[in-house]
Amino acid sequence: MHNKKYMAADIVGLMDALGFDSVHLVGASMGGMISQTVAIEYPERVRSQRIRRNSENCSFNYR
Repeated sequence: MHNKKYMAADIVGLMDALGFDSVHLVGASMGGMISQTVAIEYPERVRSQRIRRNSENCSFNYR
C-alpha cells in the first residue's frame, strides 16, 4: 500500500542516500501533499518549501 507517509519516508531515504541533511522542497499536486508530509514528519530535514496545486478542491486559479 502506498500512502503519503511511506512516500515521504522514501524522499528522506533518497536524501540520506544522496548525502543531503536538509533540502528546499518543491511539490505540485500530489507532490505538494507529500512534501507537506515530509515537513510535518521530518521538520529538521526541510529548509524551505514551495507548494502548488496541492488539492483538487482548491478554489484558487493559478497562472
